Amino acid sequence: MSEINGHHFKPSFELFNPSVDVIKNNLLVYFVLAVLPILVWVLPYGVIGISEDTSELSPIFLVTGSIASIASLLIYPALTYTALHTSKGEKVRLNEAFREGYKKFWPLLGTAFLTGIIIFIGILAFIVPGIFMIRRYLLAPYYVLDRNMDITEAMKTSADESKQYSGTIYGILGVNVVFIIISVIPVIGQIIGTILQFLYSVAPALRYHEIKEASKA
Repeated sequence: MSEINGHHFKPSFELFNPSVDVIKNNLLVYFVLAVLPILVWVLPYGVIGISEDTSELSPIFLVTGSIASIASLLIYPALTYTALHTSKGEKVRLNEAFREGYKKFWPLLGTAFLTGIIIFIGILAFIVPGIFMIRRYLLAPYYVLDRNMDITEAMKTSADESKQYSGTIYGILGVNVVFIIISVIPVIGQIIGTILQFLYSVAPALRYHEIKEASKA
């Protein structure tokens, strides 16, 4: 445990096992919401292995890529709801995740869209501002769901509450960077890196609850 302003936070690497435990305890829901869209997108790569003319597969890539992108967009609210609640030790059913997540469909997508634009602009401005913006808004979707905030209020509160605990957010980003670097290695590294990122995907929600408790004190 590390202590910041009198509050205890798990080191970012130590959030890996709790994240794995959360996913393991809700495996079916996470498989449907997080793994299936990836499988749809990578399926053609398996076909390439038995095809001599890869140019014939380009329409397949277009179709499966489009399906996976649309599915990820539609699944995002349910996946965010699942991460928020399972990270508290709750069990979430698939129909509940979709039902409750869709109640905040547009605010969640709006938050993700606006955050993405701000981060993109920040990265274009010599990268560092983009990293700073990720710290400010990484947890914003949880404020929309957990505290019933609108887009601007969620983003502002996320920025304010994470400011004094910024190291705990940057730590999560650092762990993900390690996994991305692993993914640079062809084939085996890509598989391992993707699996590690998936297993660590609940870490931001776990950190949100830590910051929420610290901010209450």
